[in-house]
Amino acid sequence: MSQVSRLLLAVSLAAATAAATAPSAHAHKGNVVDSAIEIAGPGIRLNFTVPIDDFVANMPKEEITPEAYSDAVLDAWTFTADDKACLPVDLSAQIIGDGHVYNYIVHYECDTAMNTVKVDYGLFEPSAAPHENMLRILIADKASGLSVKRYSSSFSIPVRSLLNKWQRRLPDTFAASD
Repeated sequence: MSQVSRLLLAVSLAAATAAATAPSAHAHKGNVVDSAIEIAGPGIRLNFTVPIDDFVANMPKEEITPEAYSDAVLDAWTFTADDKACLPVDLSAQIIGDGHVYNYIVHYECDTAMNTVKVDYGLFEPSAAPHENMLRILIADKASGLSVKRYSSSFSIPVRSLLNKWQRRLPDTFAASD
């Protein structure tokens, strides 16, 4: 069983999902990004928040806007459900907080059952300044968190197993956002 599976099974917390999907204050610190992955009937919703300075330092561009880095965000995350790719179908990008943080919300559609979801994350290059990704995983009103302290990571989420353990089913819709 993977580290994430053990963490999800051992530290399952009842959470107010809307609050759990909101961007965290952690993302306002340099070299700390904040992510929430919500799995529901429509697919996967990623809420990803990055300090602007991290993008500028690691991926300089002439235009410094949330939209200028949208492709980098899409390239940084890959989701597969039962070995079939989940595809991004919607992305919104905005500046939040004190104006020093970009927030991205990406909806991924999965054309298969989501018994197991594999997550591949890789933002910036290995030579970039190390960063920490404060990650929350949300399934059926349960939330669990972990910290990814590498520029890249891969892990699997045993969705069906967790739902069976919790005697729940995937919600038909994503939780409400603010």
